[in-house]
Amino acid sequence: MTFDLIFKRGCLIPGIIILFFSVFVSVKIFVTRLDKKDLAWMTGYDRYEPRQNIFVSDNGNVDTVEYDSKWVVNKTDVIEFSSAGSGWTFEAYACYTFGLRHNGHPYRGSVSIKRAVDNDTLLVGLSLGQRETVNRKRNDEYIVAKPETLMLDSVIYRDCVVADNSNSRILESSKDERYRGQPIVDKFIVSKRHGLVYYRFDDGEEFVRRR
Repeated sequence: MTFDLIFKRGCLIPGIIILFFSVFVSVKIFVTRLDKKDLAWMTGYDRYEPRQNIFVSDNGNVDTVEYDSKWVVNKTDVIEFSSAGSGWTFEAYACYTFGLRHNGHPYRGSVSIKRAVDNDTLLVGLSLGQRETVNRKRNDEYIVAKPETLMLDSVIYRDCVVADNSNSRILESSKDERYRGQPIVDKFIVSKRHGLVYYRFDDGEEFVRRR
């Protein structure tokens, strides 16, 4: 009886160890990282000092944009996981935010990037005022980054992403008090290097960045 009790106690710790490894060995871990080329999308925040920009409309009106915060979650030492189906995932991401003042009223905006686990694709999420990009398959704001070169007021902007009715939606926030009676953002363009470079309201007024 005494021997049997000692035997069971002796097996307790090895049993826990075996259970621990049997559980964690079977778990899949998916990790992505942002490289220097990806992080170049944060240049739109870093290039301005002071962090303010001027936009002029086709009607001659002037708006101001101020870049106010940036964060990068791209750890190489400690990985933070979240449960996802049969395994754990870590999708590296980065983001910066800015505020636009139009006719004295604030419009919030953001530029986010994330490298997806499922196909290791760089995704970009953009928002300005009431409009936000939308990926209906993922059911979030991140769309596949397909940069293009555009010319605005005789200035060439490379690596631009356009947010319009084809890849974005009007948010519920458009019903908030802060946007009540204000024009809705109909379209906007973000450049990798310069950040926000263009936007248009639903009343037809267009604004372009001034260097």
